[in-house]
Amino acid sequence: MLIHNNMLSFFGWGNDSDPSNNSAVAHTDKELMAIQDAIATRKQMLLDKQQYIAQIQSQNEFLKVVKADYDNYNKQRIDEQQRQIKAMEMLTNYLDSLKQQGALSAENLTDALTEQEKIKAELNALRQKLGNTESHFT
Repeated sequence: MLIHNNMLSFFGWGNDSDPSNNSAVAHTDKELMAIQDAIATRKQMLLDKQQYIAQIQSQNEFLKVVKADYDNYNKQRIDEQQRQIKAMEMLTNYLDSLKQQGALSAENLTDALTEQEKIKAELNALRQKLGNTESHFT
């Protein structure tokens, strides 16, 4: 029995009557509990970050779709403005052709010149607007 008690005390077991041993075990238990708390806190923080990242990723994918839709809309709008510019250029060229051929009466020539000036002003406004739009969105 003496050998058994000596072995137990050698390993720090079975010596419950030793108050220093009890405090060492209590201290170790407190350290282990603190480590477990730290692990649990860290685990929760990582789970929260994972959830946040998943949320941001889904928002990012949604924003990619919205941006693609807007880019498509903007391209269509620019194409429409370019078609308007071509149409107005054709009108001004046609009016120039009529003036050169002398196919217009004096009154019609005055009206044509007035309309041509309006068309040119609109053309300049469209070109400026198109230039601003393209530089902001491409």
